[in-house]
Amino acid sequence: MKHYTDQEIIDGLQYVQNEGTACELMATAIARIEQKQKQIEHMRERLDIAANIIGHNMINEAQYEGY
Repeated sequence: MKHYTDQEIIDGLQYVQNEGTACELMATAIARIEQKQKQIEHMRERLDIAANIIGHNMINEAQYEGY
């Protein structure tokens, strides 16, 4: 079984939707996948911010400890 990315699935569902054969379930699936992608991007941004803060804190601690 081939692995599809979320974007490939969205593209396929949107194609079917545009052809007029979509149903409410497909529209719901598209919305859910897009929502999931937004959540992942938000968490990625938060993780990046946290990593930067932790890195700065480690540098500051190392300076005070004489490293």
